[in-house]
Formats: sequence, structure tokens, C-alpha cells
Amino acid sequence: MSPLRRLWNVVRRSRMDDDLRQELDTHVALIEDEERRQGVTAEQARRNARTRFGNPDAYRERALDAVIATWFEHAWRDLRYAVRTLRKSPGHVAVVVLCLGLGIGVNTTIFGLFNAALLTPPTGRDPDRLVQIEPGNSDQISYPNYKDLGRPAGFEDLALSGRVTLNLRSGDSLQSLTGLQVSANYFELLGVSAWRGRTFSATEESPEQRPRVVVLDFGFSRRQFPDAGDVVGRILNLNGDAFTVVGVLSEDHRPGMGLFVPDLYVPITPIVSGRLDDRRGGSFDLRARLSLGASRDQAAAAFQAAAQRLEVAYPVENGGFGRPPLILPMSGLGSLQVGGPDFSQMEPTDQLDASNRRLPESRLERFAKRRSAFRPSSFFLATLAVQSLPRSSDLAAVAPHARFWSSQGQS
Repeated sequence: MSPLRRLWNVVRRSRMDDDLRQELDTHVALIEDEERRQGVTAEQARRNARTRFGNPDAYRERALDAVIATWFEHAWRDLRYAVRTLRKSPGHVAVVVLCLGLGIGVNTTIFGLFNAALLTPPTGRDPDRLVQIEPGNSDQISYPNYKDLGRPAGFEDLALSGRVTLNLRSGDSLQSLTGLQVSANYFELLGVSAWRGRTFSATEESPEQRPRVVVLDFGFSRRQFPDAGDVVGRILNLNGDAFTVVGVLSEDHRPGMGLFVPDLYVPITPIVSGRLDDRRGGSFDLRARLSLGASRDQAAAAFQAAAQRLEVAYPVENGGFGRPPLILPMSGLGSLQVGGPDFSQMEPTDQLDASNRRLPESRLERFAKRRSAFRPSSFFLATLAVQSLPRSSDLAAVAPHARFWSSQGQS
């Protein structure tokens, strides 16, 4: 029998129950008549008939189970019982409903933040090959070091980005905007094209020409120019300079920076960034695209080799630049992966204070601060990561053994 037919029979249960009772009573009456014809008394014939036939209620329940969706009937019965019980204590019901609503709302919000900050990949071509690089001596890099790195083996290209605050003047009003200063190849590295207009060209990153161009985020362009059809070519007064809008990104563009979505993008120039010739001034995030088939370990080794050459060339400005870098994907749970100190290259008293406290400023602490700064959903994970850092006394005790086992593995 089809499931729909069984559900329909739930509605007709009382009628079917009556029909079954009549049919079963008829069978018992026929057996009773047969007993009477054999000369048995009426009372004895009734008992013999019931004994021979069996329990009519059991037959009736078994027959109803075959033609009725009893699970639905039981669920409906339990629901009615629950409603009757809850009507007796409305205060308890209100508390339960409030707790459920708050719990569902909080969980939905947390998942939404977690999904936007970590699980949603950036817009572009092959987002699985996009990574962020933190050099060995800092979590950011200077513009001269970026230029001198070139394109190490294992990388298709490297690009810079850095958050910047710009003041937009419109008439007598002044509005503070959060933008992103990027290298000219930033959008090309992501594999992103403009929805209207274009992105930056290679000449617009030149410190000598001092270009004043800007690419707008779709949401900001709609908020700033709600009635404008095409904003390409408009002039924005940013920090007292006239910037020309050359492009607008698409509505579904995701920068892959957690919950941070820039209002606009400007090329890296002295107009916005100030001095660009300071090799020590590591103020930019380094993004990269891995070459097809290259692993993160291979890319890290190639990057370290290039960084070591720059450390040798500029030992004062690039101290520690040649240490192993931290290469993380731009999205997914892997972007929370962190690495601890390199014990094999650490002296027992190196970088440790004498008061049994944690390292003064480890890369993991910097990582946690940066992630929690613009990823509220990862604040708890970042805090746990920092709290799990080993203390200096533990590092001093384990460092000699780590160096021994590292030397054994290299030999």
C-alpha cells in the first residue's frame, strides 16, 4: 500500500476500526454457532469460540498496522499530549522558547561569521592556489624587499596589499573610509576583472608618476552614488587629492580577508603610503599564487632561499629575513594553521627573558593578534593558540635536545 494511502487511512481510522470489529465479531459468532450445533451449551460455545479464534483485539491492531501509518498516529498523539502538558505551565514554555530562539540565533550568527571569515574562498581564478606569506622576521614585508624578491620558484606571482584609511571630502562633509593599497598586479594575481572600467596598470604603481586612480568596491559605489549609472571617470577628493575612478568591482567580489571588505582600492604610491624606500618599514601583507603543481613546502623553500640572499645583501635592515616563512592559504581552516618557534635554531638563552614568561613577541602571538583584529569568529581560536605557547623555561630546557635531533635528522 502506498504511503499516501496509509496516511489517508489515519483520517478514516474510526470507520475502519468499526468495520474490523464487526468483521471479527462475525467470525466469532460463526464459530459459536458451529459449537452449538454440536450440542454444547451457549456459555460453553461462547468460550470455545473465543479460545479457537484467539484475541480479536490483537488481530484488529495487526490489521490496522498493515493499512495505517501508525508512526504518524503515535507522533500526533504525543504532540497532543505535549501541548496539553505545556498549556498547564505557560511560564516554562516562554522560557524554553526564549532559550531556543537565543541559541539558534547565536549559533546562526557565529556560523555566519565563521563562514564569511574562514570558509568562503576569495573571488578569483583557482582560489586554492592563493596563499599569504609571512617572512621569517615579521608578519609583513617592506616595498623594497618585495621588489627585490622577484618571482621565486614555486610561485606564479607575488603581490602586496595593505590597509589604509582615507578621508573622503564631499562638499562640506568629511567621511573616513577604509581602503586597501595594492600593487598593480594585485587583481591580476587574484584573477579578478572589473565589473565596470578596469583595474590598475603596471605604470600606475610607479613612485615617480604619482598616479591618482582608484577602484571602488561595488557596495561602496552604490552607497556613495545611489543614483549614478556609471561612476567610472568620476573624481573623488581623498586626503585632499583628486582621484579618478577607473573601475568598479563586481557585486559578488570577495577579497578573501575575513570580515574586512575595503571600500576602495588604490595603487601603492608615495601619495598614500609615504616613503617606499625604507627597507625596514614592513607595512604590507604579501599575497602570492602558487605555481601549478607546486606545494607550499616547495614554495616556502624557494622563498627562504631568495630571502636569505636579501638578508646577506642587507644584514642590518633584513636581520632574520632569511628564516623559514609562514605560508598559509587565504581561506579555509588552513588559514588558522600556525607554527611554533624553530627550536633547532634557538639558543637556550636566545630571545628568552629571565622571568619565566612567554617569548616577548613570537610570530604566533603576532598571528593571533592580526587574525583576531579583523576576524571576530576566530578570536577564541587565536586566544587558545596564544595561551598554548610554551613558557621560556620550557623552551630553554628543550632547545638543546631539539638541536640534537635536528642535527641527527639532517645527517
